[in-house]
Amino acid sequence: MPPHPALLYVLVGWFGFTGGGVLYWLLTVAEVPFRLLRCRELSMSWLDPAHTPAVKEACRLYALVAAGMATGVIASEVAAAVLAGVLRSPVASAFLTVFPVLAVLLALYVAVQPYATLSRLVRRHVDTILGPMLPQLARPDSDLLAAPGFEDVTKTYQYFRSLKSLPIRTGWILQYVAGIVTSLVIFLAQKFLS
Repeated sequence: MPPHPALLYVLVGWFGFTGGGVLYWLLTVAEVPFRLLRCRELSMSWLDPAHTPAVKEACRLYALVAAGMATGVIASEVAAAVLAGVLRSPVASAFLTVFPVLAVLLALYVAVQPYATLSRLVRRHVDTILGPMLPQLARPDSDLLAAPGFEDVTKTYQYFRSLKSLPIRTGWILQYVAGIVTSLVIFLAQKFLS
């Protein structure tokens, strides 16, 4: 016996409400680094801003968001592939094509953009530290290069420049992007070849 149509409307409404809440919080959490970037008086660890406890915890949070989004993207692509064989209407077919594409775009936005923005925040802080410490010379004169202690100053400068990296590897972010985009390419190829 098929369910009552009113029950289906309640179920679809509930899924829409839940999905809207999840979408709201995903976008809100992804916006936090933008808000931090606007703060000019942000207190970060002077010596190693990328390992400020809040930045480390934010990176851990965004790693969880990225993992959840990757799982959601794969689930939406599998569900769309399965439902494409069951639902034959053009509206359902268009929805089942567009929804995974939007899920991929959302996954890239909420999982990659925060790292890029946090990286800009850390770089800005390090540049603020380095600005007064070392003059920016296009070509240092030979007296400066031969000055005693120049090698130590160079090592210090290189050390501070190395502090600009977040506690997450760039390779992991690139692998995430490649994996998400590849899953979309496979989904679309399967969709249009079948």
